[in-house]
Amino acid sequence: MSFKSTFQALKFVKNYRSFKNAADDISKERAYSFLKDMFGENLGLFTKFLQYQGMSADSNFDFLLGHQETLDGVEYNEILELLKKEFGDKFQHFSDFSVEAQKASVGQVHSAFLVDEKVAIKVQYPGIRKVFEEQFKLFNLLPRTGLAKKWNVEFQEYQQMFQKLLEKELDYRYEAEQLKKWKHFLKNDSTFYVPEVFSSYSGERILVTEYIEGELIDQIPNADLLKHWSKEIWRSYFELLFNYNVIQGDSNHGNYIFQRSTGKIYYLDMAQSVYLSPAMISTIKSYFQLRLKGETAPAYDVFCKVGFDSEKMKQISPKLELILELLTEPFFSDYEYDLRAWDYKKRLDYILGEDKWWFRSAGPTEFFLLMKSFTGMKNLSHKISTKIFIKPILQNILKDSPVPQWEIQYQLDGIHSKRCELLRVILWRDGVEKVRLKVPFNAIFDLEQFLAADTVKAIKERGYDFQEIVKSAVADGGLPKNLIEFSDDHLKVKIDLI
Repeated sequence: MSFKSTFQALKFVKNYRSFKNAADDISKERAYSFLKDMFGENLGLFTKFLQYQGMSADSNFDFLLGHQETLDGVEYNEILELLKKEFGDKFQHFSDFSVEAQKASVGQVHSAFLVDEKVAIKVQYPGIRKVFEEQFKLFNLLPRTGLAKKWNVEFQEYQQMFQKLLEKELDYRYEAEQLKKWKHFLKNDSTFYVPEVFSSYSGERILVTEYIEGELIDQIPNADLLKHWSKEIWRSYFELLFNYNVIQGDSNHGNYIFQRSTGKIYYLDMAQSVYLSPAMISTIKSYFQLRLKGETAPAYDVFCKVGFDSEKMKQISPKLELILELLTEPFFSDYEYDLRAWDYKKRLDYILGEDKWWFRSAGPTEFFLLMKSFTGMKNLSHKISTKIFIKPILQNILKDSPVPQWEIQYQLDGIHSKRCELLRVILWRDGVEKVRLKVPFNAIFDLEQFLAADTVKAIKERGYDFQEIVKSAVADGGLPKNLIEFSDDHLKVKIDLI
């Protein structure tokens, strides 16, 4: 099948078959919303794949990018009919169903009373599985040409990953199992709590749990309490990662309930629990321990041990130290880190350019699930407290773990020059030195922001482009070079990497 006919098939399925087979528009929109969330970090990869086939960017994956974000729910009477069908004779054990519902990923949640106990009932939208099945058929149609051929991207691996995530999300029995597991993981944690599951009333499309009273994070005005909870959420995240190899793949703020009266935080939605390989977690943990001691490990070896393709990584090896530092920057900062400044996607574009697709094609799918999870935590932190001091949290978690000796497994054939540590700025006016400062290398990404406005203006007037300056600084991994230098009767500026 040619790409043209493939894309026509995609549009046809989008505009006809999915509409025809979906039980209602709500299922369709929920499916698009969930798919967009699942793709997360990798949505751009699939979009870029289509771009390399010659399609315009605004038409690529419009069924993911263009769907509405605010969605209605299924009517109350329809929900009651569905519950009667699912529960059978057990339906009579329930009473006082709430008319209003809370949004869930592929369904909605109502409260009710089970005999005399208040419970939450998550109900999956009718017909939504069919919609997902149709969407995943589309990915199986994508031909292996263009970007896939150029960068050797294994799309089948991504498709399989998304398919597995989807199957877990659509089977509430998996979420019930994860709620029980996480309850065990957190049994000795005084801050975090997981609601009880009523297994005898739960199944593939219905999940009944203990009802939790509380507030969403954006309903709480207490700044000090929010800051405390921000630290606790990051603590829990890393403890679960290092002790149980598990992450919450969906750190949406709606998946947490907070109780001011008890100080507790409740995990609600465990359907996107992701278990990472012990080898990956062991490598990350060892690297973190070294960094906390003020040491490091070769970036090429770190990436390869995490699961990146060793041959592909050789092609971009001069840039790997800079990439590794960028991806871990918030965790080893010696002060409160403003997560809004951690724009690693934009910086990766500067460092890698087109090679970012090579980097992505070299990485294991679970690495990008981990990065998607980190991004979710970043977005959650924005709602709680934008600045967070993560380093002492890591130090406390890892303080009792023996620091292993790093044994290099993947050795590069050649030795690359070490990148610069500092950006130097020198400025003279009318023959008098006004500025001489050295700042950390990463300041290059904010060069235009921290220079004085009149200096920026003077630099631009002489034809310098700050974006091009940044690209030049990182293109070779940050080796020593002169970035800006000019002088006239009144002004002399020199900015370089040392």
